[in-house]
Amino acid sequence: MDGIWQAGITAMFERETKREKNLEARAKELRLKAKRAEGKTGGELELDDDADTITAIEKEFFDTLEKKKDVEEVNPLEVNLGGDAVEE
Repeated sequence: MDGIWQAGITAMFERETKREKNLEARAKELRLKAKRAEGKTGGELELDDDADTITAIEKEFFDTLEKKKDVEEVNPLEVNLGGDAVEE
């Protein structure tokens, strides 16, 4: 009779432990969902939609590409990945 009680108590303890873990996981999930709703996750970046800023960045990018292209056309063996001439 003692073994039946022990098995029952052990099973009850395991159920309660599992229930507690599930409740903690659900609470954590709700906290994360609330943070996302508030926008406090930090993983999201705000993009600057200013047309002048985007145009300036594009111009700088294409100017840099043109400079690298011009340098590589002069002597491609003397150019490293950084775009600087390599001294031999």
